[in-house]
Amino acid sequence: MAREEVEAGNLLLLARLLLRMALLRRESRGGHFREDFPGEGEEAYHLEARGQEVRPSPL
Repeated sequence: MAREEVEAGNLLLLARLLLRMALLRRESRGGHFREDFPGEGEEAYHLEARGQEVRPSPL
């Protein structure tokens, strides 16, 4: 497999992960604005994904 193919695959994986996590977020924060959740949440957190399990983790 050529280097460009590996890099393209990595970029596609990153894009899918970013999209998945952005859709799971239930607030707007920074560059992740959502029309269906326009307000910023009370507490800062990040989402942690391991396989199919996704959970919020406080910062």
